[in-house]
Amino acid sequence: MAQITLIIMSFILMLAVLAYGRTRKADFDMLDASFLFIMLYFGVYSFIDAMVNEVVGKNALLLMDTFILIFIAIFATWLFYIRLPLRFRKVLQFDYLINQWVDVDHKVIGVFAFSVVAFSAYIYLKFGIIATYSGAELEMLGISAPTWIGPLKSLMSGIGFAVYIFIVASLLRGRIKILSIFTIVMFVMIAIIALEGRRATLELLLVAFIMWSCSKRKNVYSFKFVPYVVVLFILIILASNIYQTYRQDLFSIEGRIEDREISDLIPALENIDATIDNLKERVSMWNFNYMITSEQYDDMSKIFYGGLGWQALLNSIPTFFWKSKEVLDIDGMIANFYGFAVIDYPTNNFACFLADFGIFMIVAIPIIYLAVLSFVAYCHLNIPSKPLFLLVSTFCLQYLIKIENSYGDIFVLLRNVIFFIGLFFIANSIRHLISKSDYEPREDS
Repeated sequence: MAQITLIIMSFILMLAVLAYGRTRKADFDMLDASFLFIMLYFGVYSFIDAMVNEVVGKNALLLMDTFILIFIAIFATWLFYIRLPLRFRKVLQFDYLINQWVDVDHKVIGVFAFSVVAFSAYIYLKFGIIATYSGAELEMLGISAPTWIGPLKSLMSGIGFAVYIFIVASLLRGRIKILSIFTIVMFVMIAIIALEGRRATLELLLVAFIMWSCSKRKNVYSFKFVPYVVVLFILIILASNIYQTYRQDLFSIEGRIEDREISDLIPALENIDATIDNLKERVSMWNFNYMITSEQYDDMSKIFYGGLGWQALLNSIPTFFWKSKEVLDIDGMIANFYGFAVIDYPTNNFACFLADFGIFMIVAIPIIYLAVLSFVAYCHLNIPSKPLFLLVSTFCLQYLIKIENSYGDIFVLLRNVIFFIGLFFIANSIRHLISKSDYEPREDS
């Protein structure tokens, strides 16, 4: 019964988002993109999981409750969003955003791209860091890295995404040629970001598809795009095959310790078993949410009452500013609290807010999403700097489409945005002082 329920609920979620998406045309915006990724993770992935794995020991009614809470949170977010001022919502439309992104000076983009490449090369050559590892994993690898590596790596990841978005937007608007240095830079950014996993690759490919369809003023959900979606799906599968193969040999702790290598990309490209095995072995996102829902059904008071959010905030504060702070893994906190096995879980906002606030998750999700979206619109309307808006808007976009994320990502987003806004105001103040001294009238001798 649970198997059938999972298939039905995931299918309903896909249909609901598709039906909503069909009403969206050239006004497709950042919230729509977030809904699309939610459909992929909780709709498509759940549907595939039901086809690949046997769902046993699950309560069908609780399984329905798990999806219903997601439905309500999405609907509440949309309901409040459409009440935002029209001038705010217009700023968040991709067709409008693309026109803003392409106006950034190419020299600034060059500085951004160089910073990402230089940093990635430095941490690999100096510390042997390829992907993102936790402190415990770095310890197992025998890698001793400064504490500032983590915050700076998340910052550079966001800058790399911003450079990628700029190049895609510029190609779509014809501002740069396909056969140019920028295309090479784009593929370098893809390679660096894709090292974080297949989800990062999915985000890059799907965002490019959204931008392309919006630049053509076509509905993202148009049936005319089915062939392109099929090609996109094949590319994602191939990327997943390569990553999962490399993950076992190069990114896993065991593989790094044993210094494993693979000699040919072709076998990795064809290694569909690596992707299927990963889907079978890893706890799926719907299952993690179900586990928390099940625990709270037995005891409604079994929530953190904001404790998770507080710890996530502490984790996001750089150690440089607070050396005595205690860093705790959010996955581990949830696992220990509910008596789960301590493993890598697919954390997401729905699960974390559910664990933190219980059923009031349906209020917390809209608040966070609307705050992020409103902030993007506010920055565009009040801060004239094009490079700053590119960074702020793409950082926020990356957060909204990254459905499988850490609870602390909202605070990391806030930290990164504050850092760049602070730099902007400092640079502006210095420029103002210099210009003031240049034009200051001199007394005649």
